[in-house]
Amino acid sequence: MFGYRHLLLQHHRCVAFRSALSVIARNEAIFKINSYKMKYGGCVYILTNKHHTVLYTRVTSDLKKRIWQHQNKEFKNSFTSKYNCDKLVYYENFIRIEEAIAREKQIKGASRKAKETLINGFNHNGRTCGK
Repeated sequence: MFGYRHLLLQHHRCVAFRSALSVIARNEAIFKINSYKMKYGGCVYILTNKHHTVLYTRVTSDLKKRIWQHQNKEFKNSFTSKYNCDKLVYYENFIRIEEAIAREKQIKGASRKAKETLINGFNHNGRTCGK
């Protein structure tokens, strides 16, 4: 009743099914990796003080929380508390934290004039972000 051709057909269906399952599993794994990268991305930001005499560049994974910490001087002996850096003038989001860190290094290595050009291009009204 079940010949060689039937068994061969069943085998191919089983292999095709297993192959489809592995593709689905692989796609789910890729989705999880991409979701992880989105969740654990980063943001490079620049703060300044009231007189715009200081530029402070850093990276964070939670910009809203970090700005709140700066504005409320949560870390009393920090650079931003000492120099009253609490005005957000620039930020840039990245999917991966490593990209944000690389951008931070690039910005920190730039001249003050280059940083001011970057800020002015981003925020041409001269107001602080988020206010």
